[in-house]
Amino acid sequence: MGGDRDGEAWAAVSGYYRRGIPCIDLYVERNNRRTPRQGLFYIFERGQIVAGGFRSRAAADASYRELRDAAGCKPASRSVLTGEERQHGIAHEA
Repeated sequence: MGGDRDGEAWAAVSGYYRRGIPCIDLYVERNNRRTPRQGLFYIFERGQIVAGGFRSRAAADASYRELRDAAGCKPASRSVLTGEERQHGIAHEA
C-alpha cells in the first residue's frame, strides 16, 4: 500500500493517491475532492492546481519532483507512514 522510493513516501488506496510535503504545501493527488477529474493526477501548491491532467503517476511525479527541487526541498532518507495515513492513503515527506 505504501513504499519508499528515492527516499520519498507515497501511498495509494483504491485509486486515491496523495503524496506531499506539508512544510512547503506541495502535493500530487488523484481521485479526491480537490481533483477536478477522476483518474488523473494533479499537482497542488498552496492549495492551487499548478500542473495537472497527468494520466500516469510517473509523469505527475516527474513534474512534482521538479517543483520540489525548485523549492530547495530535499526528501528525507526514509519516510514512515502512521496507521491512519496508511489507512487513508496519505503520505507526507519530511
